[in-house]
Amino acid sequence: MKNKYNLLLSLMVFLFSACSTKDEVNIPSDVTNLRAEARAGSIMLRWDNPSDLNFLYVPVQFKNPLTGAIIKTNVSYLTDSLLIDDILAKDGEYTFEIYTVGEGGERGGNTLQVSCTALPRTPVVTEHAEKIDFQVSALSANASDPTEGNLANLIDGDLKTHYHTNWHEKIPFPQWIQFDLKEPVEGVKFVSWNRNGSNNANAEEVYITGSNDGENWVEIGRILPDELPTTGGAKFESKMFYKQDMTFTKIRYNAKSGVGGKAWFSIAELEWYKTWVVVVDPERN
Repeated sequence: MKNKYNLLLSLMVFLFSACSTKDEVNIPSDVTNLRAEARAGSIMLRWDNPSDLNFLYVPVQFKNPLTGAIIKTNVSYLTDSLLIDDILAKDGEYTFEIYTVGEGGERGGNTLQVSCTALPRTPVVTEHAEKIDFQVSALSANASDPTEGNLANLIDGDLKTHYHTNWHEKIPFPQWIQFDLKEPVEGVKFVSWNRNGSNNANAEEVYITGSNDGENWVEIGRILPDELPTTGGAKFESKMFYKQDMTFTKIRYNAKSGVGGKAWFSIAELEWYKTWVVVVDPERN
């Protein structure tokens, strides 16, 4: 009789323990409202965490549409978003799955899913420039001063020398300096220095033209008065100038007017650079 009693008691203890263990299993709360925002080269995932924060982390899983590789990352319960970056629009649609996991490894009851395609990444445009070397024989002008109009001073690398258009007689604007190139260029930029110790003879407005025959000229850029420096010895670097689908073998620096209404202008140095751009489009390359 005693043995039967002990057996019954043991069975009751076992059943009680089993029920207690079952009652202690903590199913984590679920996240809700999973959504995806397409961005350039990325996708932002967001979801709403439960107010009780009864979970430890959220696994986010997706498959690469190109390689088929499964990618999985765990996100802390303190976070409600994840940025998936370094992807391309051309990859196609990504499908994401998320759910919650509790402290004991228990999985939440719901699995959420959302699909999205990234927006195209912006092409990377890199500008390049290479200085053009000139002999003075490649330079010409329409208004050189008889005493201060030495074109060689423009390319001698000496900021103490300068070139001056004719101030002994009035020559109508535009007053230009022409540079003949050894080979065609797609684009150009220039760097200039004002005459040292003088700021009363600068060009006030400048436009750049290009030609291949010296007769027909196309404007490819303009520098307005408020862009040019006015102090003596000041340096100016232009942006890149070009005309779509055109090349040039001759470039002119045209002064439209002189500062303060002067009928002339002067300049210490004038450097030219041939320019081009390299475009890398990750969506195509």
